[in-house]
Amino acid sequence: MRLRTALEDALRAHLAGAKPQVPEAGRDLWSIFVQLSATRTYGYGPNPISHAEIEAFCRLHRWPLEPRHVDIIRALDQVWLDAA
Repeated sequence: MRLRTALEDALRAHLAGAKPQVPEAGRDLWSIFVQLSATRTYGYGPNPISHAEIEAFCRLHRWPLEPRHVDIIRALDQVWLDAA
């Protein structure tokens, strides 16, 4: 939970124009989120990153993510969507 909060705070700082303080333990998850977000689809606005997109990304890149990691990526996505 602390990692999730730290990454959410880092993303909020980044979205506000500050340099994010990404914890070392979260750098891989941050990178995965950034890569997934770059391929985001849009309808009437930005669409959330789906579980299917996360699964496909992890399978293609051979990242063995656990459910808690997916939860963190989805939480980061919600922070991004709230700011969009």
